[in-house]
Parts: sequence; C-alpha cells; structure tokens
Amino acid sequence: MENGKIEVGTCVLPLLANALEKPMSYFFPKPVLLRLSSEKDRPLEEELLIHFRQIWDEHLQKVGIKIIKVLSDFDPEDTILDSLENLAIREEMDQETFEILERRKKRKTK
Repeated sequence: MENGKIEVGTCVLPLLANALEKPMSYFFPKPVLLRLSSEKDRPLEEELLIHFRQIWDEHLQKVGIKIIKVLSDFDPEDTILDSLENLAIREEMDQETFEILERRKKRKTK
C-alpha cells in the first residue's frame, strides 16, 4: 500500500483508519474532499464567498484567506490536551493520569 503497488479497497479503508486512529477523510486529498462535500454545506460556502467578494482590498482578501486557513487547521483536541496537562501540573494529578495524557499527546503528533 505504502509504495503504491496495491490499491486499498473500500473494505480495508475503514480498518486502516481505525488502526491508525485517523478519520477516513485523512486518506483523501483536499480537492477530492471539497468535491465530495454535501449539498447542505453549499449555503455556507456561498455565504463565505459573498462576503469575501465584498472585501475591496486584495491585501485584506489575502489576510482573510490566511485566517480561514488557520481556522481550518485548528484542532480543539490539542487545546484540550494542553489545558489538561497544565491542570494536571497545577493540581498535582496522579502520575497515571498524567502518563495517559502524555501518551495521547504523542499519538496526536504522529
């Protein structure tokens, strides 16, 4: 699979996603995901485009794009894990709980 010598079938993909603790969307390039987006998302996309076109300055449009990129990369789980780690340190959480948090954080970075 990794070398591109065999294709992953639809039956294998969910198993692979589960084993790697990744959503199935992880295995698709972003352009494919955009084409697969549901019709219910279209009004939001259209609203975003309407407001974007109302930005009169190209520099401000680029700033808007950067903001959207940051929002799309935001993972609330990272924020929660960091908060829990800080809380564990402040509250002197037991070692076992702290180790669980550390393992979860390491899995997220892989």
